[in-house]
Amino acid sequence: MSFSPSRRPGFVLPVAALLITLALAVPSAEAQIAPVRLEPLPPIGCLVCEGPRAFGRVDWLAALPDGGLVALDRDPPVVRIFAPDGTVRAAFGRKGEGPGEFLTPSGVAVLGDRIVVADIRRPVLSELTLDGRYVRGVSAEQTVGDLQGSPDGKWAVYQEARWTTMSAAVYLLTPGSDSAQPVLHDTENVVEDEEGQAASVGTFSSAPGPGGVVAVGHGGVYRITVLDRSGKRLREIRRDIPRARRTEAEVEEIRERVDQARARLGRNPEGQGRPPEVDPLRMHFRPGALAFDEGGRMWVRTERGGPAATTFDLFDPSGAFLGEVRLQVRLHAFTLGPKMLAGVVRDPETGTDALHRWVVR
Repeated sequence: MSFSPSRRPGFVLPVAALLITLALAVPSAEAQIAPVRLEPLPPIGCLVCEGPRAFGRVDWLAALPDGGLVALDRDPPVVRIFAPDGTVRAAFGRKGEGPGEFLTPSGVAVLGDRIVVADIRRPVLSELTLDGRYVRGVSAEQTVGDLQGSPDGKWAVYQEARWTTMSAAVYLLTPGSDSAQPVLHDTENVVEDEEGQAASVGTFSSAPGPGGVVAVGHGGVYRITVLDRSGKRLREIRRDIPRARRTEAEVEEIRERVDQARARLGRNPEGQGRPPEVDPLRMHFRPGALAFDEGGRMWVRTERGGPAATTFDLFDPSGAFLGEVRLQVRLHAFTLGPKMLAGVVRDPETGTDALHRWVVR
């Protein structure tokens, strides 16, 4: 395997701008502040450079047991391993369909002493050592996304896309296993509408927690189902809060992206005709939104923060709501490690990424 560095610059905010704290607004009954304090650590990235500290587009993170980070870049496809102090341990990967190569990476998880990488364009998960040596591929039935590891690294879950129903199946992967175990055959059945019918719209997110539990959430309604490893439902978490509205600029951006996709597919190549319909309301949460910390608390990255902030909902291991955790910066991906929150911050002007970290008190 080889590493071809991106020439585009990384981005890092000045240290003074990293003094991001929880919002101090007086909480209401629906928006209480969680008993959590975040202390910023030095970010990972570089202002102008080449090599493994210059990011393209990082959409997935995973935490190592020692406090290090795994960053999955898809432009170009590169896996980067960072030590707790931010130094680079390894950088490997390249575009392709061979061993240790990726077309469109769609998730990364730490599994035992190895990492697993998903590719949305290939029905296979790649298992690699922390120095980049390819170990094997684990076959899946459909394309794989939203790969998440448990806080202790003992297991991971991923979703296989079900394009016809806009749903997904959830599978469990353990170290050394040759195949994955189904936990939930179709997330379309996780939630029902007011008339008891299965919901088929929205986006799904899933995450494994300590003690062998899996949380699956649906973005269209605020409902998270917690299951055991066999797929038995343990509890449901619901919040009766309205979905936040998108700004006019965000709606227009979505229309432009849809038009570009239609043009690439040869549909409406000149951009003429009726503009695509856009839901003016945000989903409650999107893929990659759920994660457990080592204490069994579930963090839910909601879409209520808008384009310039992040709001997490925090739940204790029983599913009780503890309150909100707010950051005055937008995280495009996040992960939880030992007493640590890490996330990807994308500069709105340059589009370049940096990895920001906080100690969780």
